[in-house]
Amino acid sequence: MPNRAIAKESNDVMGHHDFMMSATQASLNIAEDLIIGGLANYNRTNRNRFVMTPTRVSDTGDQNLINAFNSFVSALDESLSIEEKRHNSILNELESSGIETLPESSLILTQRFLKKRAHFVKSHTLLSAIEFATALGVQDKNTSRTLTRMRKKGEVLAIKLNDTYLYPSFQLNSEACVYPALVSAIPKLLTQFTEWDIAFWLTKAYTITESIDVLEPNDVEKSINSLKSLEEIALFVDDNISTKGTTTAIPLTLLQMNDLKRFEQFVSDVCTDEPEVALNIVSVGLNK
Repeated sequence: MPNRAIAKESNDVMGHHDFMMSATQASLNIAEDLIIGGLANYNRTNRNRFVMTPTRVSDTGDQNLINAFNSFVSALDESLSIEEKRHNSILNELESSGIETLPESSLILTQRFLKKRAHFVKSHTLLSAIEFATALGVQDKNTSRTLTRMRKKGEVLAIKLNDTYLYPSFQLNSEACVYPALVSAIPKLLTQFTEWDIAFWLTKAYTITESIDVLEPNDVEKSINSLKSLEEIALFVDDNISTKGTTTAIPLTLLQMNDLKRFEQFVSDVCTDEPEVALNIVSVGLNK
């Protein structure tokens, strides 16, 4: 018999935290319609969970149609089961992090972090402790102890995922050593950022300002007096203000190119609230 209460209960449970369920809402609606219409049931299994099964279609003699419908119900149930496991896994991870006690603004930040983290894990090779120790050529029989010491001293970058430390392979140079410049930078970066922050920063484009061109005041005063409209002023600014003093690069790429001086500039910039910027006094028209 149709069991609408059970279907609704399942929908309510799986619908907790709506931001996770948009992808499966259509399937849930189809499942509920099948159950309400008497074409499918939710049956309790010996593992104390509910499985959707087709009801015998008695008003048709077309066995192919019956088989196709039964296969559809089975596939729909399997899809919902997989999505429910994924959803519950995410919820467990969120709840174990104490997310239920976070204010809404913090919750949004946590969701953004989880999205960034998932993209990072998908895009980069992360080595286990044993794999990373093998790559480094660690001879100590207790590799876990060695890597723990190195991690605490900031000699390697390790990120924690599901209570396990993983090591991004991109921190190793062509000689299978952690980039020396990165070894020097990690302790400084860790004073202000988490390991995940550092991993994100290393692999994304970042812009620093090395110098700013400043127009010579007397030249500006003379030119402004001759300008007759806002449009002319805007053109004057576009023609004479230069942005050549900015540099955009991916810090990891600088390491790979052995551009160590610039990498150190990027580290200093991200760790300093108000980095020093050189001012260049230029005359009108010289940098067009």
